[in-house]
Amino acid sequence: MAKKRGSSRMEDGRANGRNKRQRAQQSSLPNSRPPSSDFFISAMLEMGVDVRVDTGPELVKPLLEVQLAIDEKGFDQEWKDTLLSSISSATESREELSYFLLPSISKQVQGGAIGGFRGVSGEGDESAFEGGGDAFSSSLLRLFLTCEHLQDGMLDIVFELLVLLVSEAADGDFKETQEYALCVSVLGQMRWLDAVVNGESMMNKIVECVQVLPTSLKQDLISLVPEIVPETHHEQLLAELLSLMENDIEMAVPVLDALSSLSVADVLLMKGVNYASNALDSFNADDLPVVIRFLIQAC
Repeated sequence: MAKKRGSSRMEDGRANGRNKRQRAQQSSLPNSRPPSSDFFISAMLEMGVDVRVDTGPELVKPLLEVQLAIDEKGFDQEWKDTLLSSISSATESREELSYFLLPSISKQVQGGAIGGFRGVSGEGDESAFEGGGDAFSSSLLRLFLTCEHLQDGMLDIVFELLVLLVSEAADGDFKETQEYALCVSVLGQMRWLDAVVNGESMMNKIVECVQVLPTSLKQDLISLVPEIVPETHHEQLLAELLSLMENDIEMAVPVLDALSSLSVADVLLMKGVNYASNALDSFNADDLPVVIRFLIQAC
């Protein structure tokens, strides 16, 4: 029997809190600059996206047509490898990475949006459904993550990018750096993907990446994993999270918060309950509300 999820009000509250934090971080992002690669510009124009527009990528075709065109072209291994290489190179630049995080704009639609677009943080952008203006859709980074033949390579780029940003951050409080703001926005691109091609590979890459991130970003990633890893792999994810929590008490609170959103059998979730119950004396007073909430929801 699958575990009952926490109340929708609690889950919505956590999601809204994350959305507000991500919007605050977006205001700290560096100024954007369109990508300079001739191949990338030409390839995107062929797919139906104009990336020469300073204010953000412009869709000259409906989003679904763009996705299908990229997926079809992705059968060409040489083209795919060249595209992924150009994306990797472009995102090493702070300004071009910021451009990849901007929501794309479609001037093909007036008075409504094409399909169910999500904004740069991975959340639904209500402005896309309001009439009388341009429709906003996925960022370039999210667009590529949704393409079947690019997704696995894009996940490699995303996690390598996180490690690169962390390594280049100035000494001091990482959460106060521009690199942290970029990392949070990059992570947001992976939330609620419509389809995950290889859930196990995604989960393994997340687990590997968590090992090398600083505490603050590690906590952010853990809090998002229920929204990133597909439910079919939540049982495996639970085992990885429990192992992480047992080896690092600092991760206990974000892990317990994430466990409360996993779809897993009650008997498996009891491992988390037993750990939290036995370690109550080890938690800081500020952490106890999350711990108690988890115990109430899980029991």
